[in-house]
Amino acid sequence: KPAGPGPTTPAQPAPPQDVGPAVELAAGGDHACARRQNGTVDCWGRGSSGELGDGNFRDSAKPVAVRGLAGAVQLALGSAHTCARTSDAVVCWGSNVHGQLGDGQGRPGARSAAPVTVRGLNDATDIRAGDDHTCALRRGGGVVCWGDNRGGQLGNEVRQAWVTPTQIPGLADAAEVAPGAQHTCARTRTGKVLCWGTGPQGQLGDGSSRHTAPAPVANLTDATLLVSGGDHSCALRRGGTVVCWGSDFGKTPTAVAGVSKVAELTAGAEIGRASCRERVSSPV
Repeated sequence: KPAGPGPTTPAQPAPPQDVGPAVELAAGGDHACARRQNGTVDCWGRGSSGELGDGNFRDSAKPVAVRGLAGAVQLALGSAHTCARTSDAVVCWGSNVHGQLGDGQGRPGARSAAPVTVRGLNDATDIRAGDDHTCALRRGGGVVCWGDNRGGQLGNEVRQAWVTPTQIPGLADAAEVAPGAQHTCARTRTGKVLCWGTGPQGQLGDGSSRHTAPAPVANLTDATLLVSGGDHSCALRRGGTVVCWGSDFGKTPTAVAGVSKVAELTAGAEIGRASCRERVSSPV
């Protein structure tokens, strides 16, 4: 009598793929994301608008992988949307109520739980997100933005929202762009800073409350880094000192007391919140 088949061995799960360590962390309104060494992205936190990018519209207390995204080199998180830059494209996901995703499909109630491609943008070298708008620095120094424009933060008054990227007028030599809530600023290659949008708390840095085209920030021509929070902006000056303007700082740049030898700046969405990292080896 031939022997019957022997006992079967249960299939073993495939070993987890090594995605490498996180090389970038970014925070949005109520969610955060990490970019891995291999170019994939994990997100966690609030997900009701699809801002986690995992194909679902639900929150997650643990990191979930963004669906179909590979080759990411930079992240930019807004209030309820997320964007990533690859070598030849910008993709976004989450709320598209104000056109934040840049795919031409923005409208009330619109959202996407997976990445969609921003239209006509294959030469971005840097991306930054404000609350409900996003901006990209293009190869050559031009700047485009898309999303909410109710405050003129996209550099025009043509419409209240742009669902695809629109060129910021008068900017051809930008080195950095920094969107806030209803204002946006840019640093030129020579160190000047220009801002536009709505700034009743001094966000524009020149004493005015609204510009729909870039206007110079007062007495600031040597900036080397630029960041914006919800209602304020800060710049690192040559020499390592920091100036800020907007909520809690005033309508023109004000020096931050006791801060020097700064190497990095970040700005939070809350009023008057900013942080710096000094050029020292000990933790800050």
